Amino acid sequence: MMVSKLTCPECSTVLRPATPLPAGKKVKCPKCKTLFTAEPEEDEDDPRPARKKAPAARDSGKKPAAAPAKATAAPPPAKKVDDDDEDGAGTYGTLKDPDEDDEEKKPRINYAPDESIKDPRGPAVKLIMPPTNLVALTGTLGFFGWLAIMVLLMFPAFFPIRDDGKPKPGSGIGPGLGAINAGGGGLGAPQRGEAAPDEKDEGGFYEIKGVDLGRIPDLVWYMFLLTLVPLVVLMIYSGLVVYGALRSQTLESRRWGIASSILAMLPFNIGGFGLVVALLLQFLMGIVIDDRAFLGNVGVGVMVILWLLSIAAGAMALTTLMKEEVIAGFEYVPE
Repeated sequence: MMVSKLTCPECSTVLRPATPLPAGKKVKCPKCKTLFTAEPEEDEDDPRPARKKAPAARDSGKKPAAAPAKATAAPPPAKKVDDDDEDGAGTYGTLKDPDEDDEEKKPRINYAPDESIKDPRGPAVKLIMPPTNLVALTGTLGFFGWLAIMVLLMFPAFFPIRDDGKPKPGSGIGPGLGAINAGGGGLGAPQRGEAAPDEKDEGGFYEIKGVDLGRIPDLVWYMFLLTLVPLVVLMIYSGLVVYGALRSQTLESRRWGIASSILAMLPFNIGGFGLVVALLLQFLMGIVIDDRAFLGNVGVGVMVILWLLSIAAGAMALTTLMKEEVIAGFEYVPE
């Protein structure tokens, strides 16, 4: 008897030989390597329909007529199988679990994060933002510093505070020998236009290190307006420092960033703010200190310190703009 379907008794693997095997032949399971004997079993996948039973005999006791025997074709001769080949290579295979096929067809997902840099603009902005913020700050302080100097000069010009009608010091003519009887004084009395020893000019708010900016409002009106033109130019200068820093922060122009960094290192940027701070500090310290020379040195020292800080900010921004990561961010063109 030939067997066309086998079941491994150890792992229950269903085997279907390529050619039917004779019953009693020893077969090795290709999955668990168990050696067992081929035994016939009911083939569940047999497509032949089951035979119908003959109708029951009638009560008359007559037996149903036997169906004529059909001629059946002789089964093909079985191929000779070598008994020594217990593995039966090429004669049967295993039925795969459909769930295993589904697992193999599923795409393999790599859950490792992609740490590669796709857009170099992000690292470039991260590097350039801190130094350019400092450059923009120096430009902003410089702009409002020069604006404050302009307002301080215009205030005494439009609102004069010396309106007593007396001549300015040094502009009068002395009385000569008449000073003997003037005011009961003698030859040692102060002459007209000369300040008394206890009324000696100690300098005003606008004076620093012997330079009195308060003389500018006393000029003729057209000369006074002409002196304001450089202040307007310096305000534009500081405004360009801020503009260049902002253009570089948005990666719009690296050249503007380099230009603003260089402009920030020159004293014309922060000079106005430093001068205002020096005048205010000199005025406040002058309340308790009478040494004008010392106060002037303090004011100049403050101006120098602010200038050095501005130079440091410009140098940091300029160095950052020369880095390869920043240059790659400026040159990157999105797809």
